[in-house]
Amino acid sequence: LGVTFVDNTAGQGGAIYGNSLLVVAGGTFSGNRTTSGNGGAVYGEDSDGATDTSGDVDLRIEGAVFGSNRADNYGGAVYSDNGVALTDGTFTGNSAGSQGGAVYALGGVTSDPSLYVDNTAGDGGAIYSATGTIITIGDTFLRNVATGGNGGAIAVDSGTIAVTDGTFTGNIAATSGGALCASSGTISVV
Repeated sequence: LGVTFVDNTAGQGGAIYGNSLLVVAGGTFSGNRTTSGNGGAVYGEDSDGATDTSGDVDLRIEGAVFGSNRADNYGGAVYSDNGVALTDGTFTGNSAGSQGGAVYALGGVTSDPSLYVDNTAGDGGAIYSATGTIITIGDTFLRNVATGGNGGAIAVDSGTIAVTDGTFTGNIAATSGGALCASSGTISVV
């Protein structure tokens, strides 16, 4: 179900750019890209202008499929200026030139249960957060790669990674944390 976005291109947000609460329910995003910016498929601009690391979410994605999207900088499939909540998503073969092969957020990320396969970026092959908490519940991470740095599956610069009931298989980081890397934060795995 949902709308299909294929081979769309923009400076920011290859398929969708939103500057308020943005909800994506279903849909398929394939081959979308940015020409110079962030969010290969979806770019969520912070609606109040301030990054909130305490869990404020301006972007919600439920049941969407993202494949082969590309961002020149951050967020191969999804970029958020704030927090992002992901439910029942599939992210396959997305890439970012810098950070967050599938998902990049300046704030926090919550993901449950989603699938991340063959995504690549310099840091955070699948998910990257600059200053928030990354919470994953029942997610599966397969063969994601941090080509130039940290966190083959997940990386956070200044924040926390909390994993519950996840599977991490064959993820690779060039430097630190084949699966998980918190550069200046904490990691909790239960």
